[in-house]
Amino acid sequence: MIIGIDVGGTFTDAVLLDSVRLVASAKRPTQPDDVGAAVLAVLDDLLKHANPTDIERLVLSTTTVTNLLLNGQGAQTALILLPGPGMPTTYYQWFDHTWCIRGAIDFRGRELEAPDEAEIRAVLGELRRRGIKHLAICGKFSNRNPRHELLIKASAEQYAPEISVTCGVEVAAALNYPRRIVTTYYSVKVRDHWRDFIAGFEHAIRERSLNCSLNILKADGGTMTVQDALNHPCEALFTGPAASVMGGMALQPRPRNAAVIDIGGTSTDISLLIEGQPLYASKGIRINGRYSHVRSFAQRSLALGGDTPVDIGDDGDVILAERRLGPARCWGGAHLTLTDIYNYRYQLALGDASSSRWGIEQMAQAHGISTALLCEQAEMLLQEKLKKLIGEMFDVWQQEPAYRIWEIVNQKTFRLDEIIGIGAAAGMMVPALAESLGADCVIRPLSPVANALGAALARPTMQLHLHIDTERGEYHADQGASCGKISGEPRRYQMEDAEQQARQCFAALARERGMPYEPDEIEFTLREQFNVIRSSHQFGKIFELELQLAPALLPAYMEVTA
Repeated sequence: MIIGIDVGGTFTDAVLLDSVRLVASAKRPTQPDDVGAAVLAVLDDLLKHANPTDIERLVLSTTTVTNLLLNGQGAQTALILLPGPGMPTTYYQWFDHTWCIRGAIDFRGRELEAPDEAEIRAVLGELRRRGIKHLAICGKFSNRNPRHELLIKASAEQYAPEISVTCGVEVAAALNYPRRIVTTYYSVKVRDHWRDFIAGFEHAIRERSLNCSLNILKADGGTMTVQDALNHPCEALFTGPAASVMGGMALQPRPRNAAVIDIGGTSTDISLLIEGQPLYASKGIRINGRYSHVRSFAQRSLALGGDTPVDIGDDGDVILAERRLGPARCWGGAHLTLTDIYNYRYQLALGDASSSRWGIEQMAQAHGISTALLCEQAEMLLQEKLKKLIGEMFDVWQQEPAYRIWEIVNQKTFRLDEIIGIGAAAGMMVPALAESLGADCVIRPLSPVANALGAALARPTMQLHLHIDTERGEYHADQGASCGKISGEPRRYQMEDAEQQARQCFAALARERGMPYEPDEIEFTLREQFNVIRSSHQFGKIFELELQLAPALLPAYMEVTA
């Protein structure tokens, strides 16, 4: 049996699955200042229906890291950079307490300039004077040779042992220096809070006699073990949209072009499936306005949901507020919401339906309009906002390489076949939207808990980029900046040899992270070869390879039913 838990802005949902059957589901209000309380509450609800020893896997999709960064929380963090030649050092002054020091490695991992030990000690002394306890170190090509980062870390451990030091290669070792800086900095900034949350979660799991594998959903729709998550907190950013995409794939396994619309109480998330496969944002997640190395789906959010307040402006037009003020009247709230509108108009009998009716009648009477017109205008306004958002998303999606490649390969313009509705409000709001767009509507019995379903069914994911330099006889893998000597004769090294080395590095990393997979599940997304030429003579070859275990649903749970 497996459990999936998704923490949303309004509710925390959970599902318990046995093979292809939904055994139980649970829903509790999310408490923004205590996310863990709702997580444990839904977990306890599920465990009423299962023996703890029967649970094999638990996946958590949580807003913890997202909330920390959006609210500007986290530890005071310093940043030591080794940018080397190129951009002026002033370009990298994005964060407080940033120092750019001497020392440079080139793209092949060769040392161009050694760091200055006296300069390092001076910076460490300044950190101690300011009372900063967290330090991130990031060199431009340290993923090809981490020597300088490790040297600074060793100096810090010797001269300032009270400072916690993290090297960039430990958390973000892919190319693109600015994104690596951003990923490293924010990973260090939120790590203590994140680890406290994980520790509390693990303690609660042990108290409940669960001995299952614990996993965290990532922004790319895959999962990582709790142990791996401790060192990569930024991978747990914006997992809500990831859960909705995976949930959409579970609700509709047929490979069609679809928009996944997740309508929650607070917001609406929209993502795209191209022939059943999610579209990725090619530039990664933006954290406080700057791109990072965190891979995620191409998605857009709108501050509009079932709990969006409905009002009438001074000009007599219906308006939808931009922020949630509490639950719907039918659920005990004080404000009229879209849920109340649909509850009254379509006689859904949600909660206290009389409270929805009373609120609508009072507002309509106060402004001299009919209840029918009030409901009609509110629903029309909602549909207009959703259609506009989808239109804006297509403008963005059309810039993504995968979208353009699909149109070139298929020699036709992309057409939206269906809209997959997710969330408790989807059954009310999506059908009319799909009809207006000329697309099929997919609403399933499990749609209200599809986010938790998507989290439960997501399999582990991992990417690895390998750089091989036959002249130097070395390889460098970006994950953890692992490196070594290539086997065989460098002059006879071919792409087949490079692929074999890549598979070996991938397998080693998967074992380290406790990530099982089948060899045929790996796919290469990059294979490039360059000759090293000097004075008209070839001195070696450089290979660049990238392979991945892509997001997908667990094969054994592909056809879950209610």
